[in-house]
Amino acid sequence: WDNVGRMVYDQRICADYVEAAAVAVNSGNDLIMATPAFFEAAQEAVGRGLVDEEQIDDAVRRVLRLKFELGLFEDPRTPDSERQAKVIGCREHTDLNLETARRCLVLLRNEGILPLEGGLTSDGTGRAASRGTPRTIAVIGPNADSPEAMLGDWAGASGQVPWMPEGHPRELVETVLDGLRAVAPSGWSVTHARGADIAGPADDREWGIGPDGQPQAPVFTPAPVLQDQLEQAAAAAEAADYAVVVVGDTIALTGEGRSTATLDLQGGQIALLDAVAATGTP
Repeated sequence: WDNVGRMVYDQRICADYVEAAAVAVNSGNDLIMATPAFFEAAQEAVGRGLVDEEQIDDAVRRVLRLKFELGLFEDPRTPDSERQAKVIGCREHTDLNLETARRCLVLLRNEGILPLEGGLTSDGTGRAASRGTPRTIAVIGPNADSPEAMLGDWAGASGQVPWMPEGHPRELVETVLDGLRAVAPSGWSVTHARGADIAGPADDREWGIGPDGQPQAPVFTPAPVLQDQLEQAAAAAEAADYAVVVVGDTIALTGEGRSTATLDLQGGQIALLDAVAATGTP
């Protein structure tokens, strides 16, 4: 996005947007995802003599030719709300999503803990049938009850969806904690402790244009290890029969416009794993 502008403010190989627009058009870049900035700059580039008007005509011809070849003028393929209602979120797709998620799970090691209680089957309601002594599962970790962790980039609260600043409606997202509470046998207890944070803003910088006129983005750094969080997590694990620790990444560090220099667990997550492991709870 805005590959033309980036030649000015990121790569710094063009003096201004007009020069960058000329370089783009003359290099055969027919479609630019930044309007009206490119539109206005391209016109000025023609006026300055940096771009021949025939170059613009050639680019337009190529775009129109492709649209004709695709039949977009005969069938513009405008959104069909009825078809969307039938396809988006349909049972066939959700079943496929579930099967895909199941096949993506990787069990690195099992020391006789799984399946829990030797294997539990559904009681017909989707909840595991209870048998024997009720158990307690402690679900621990910064991603255990994080809707953002379940959705990823280009979802509510990711920064890419400005019309949903508070994120997706909570009732539409099922976290790991939600899922375990939904399927645990009746009488079992599912507790929760956050245990650690992953990352936080390094300063008060926000998305926008900085004092130097260049785009700026927030910078995040690993969160500190907080002793009270570790103690709460350890207490939850000690009081439980089983501990499920959910750690990983955060949308603040990965996604469009974001990157991280390491795949290591960030923030207090390693300390959290050590604290829970030290309790001896499987």
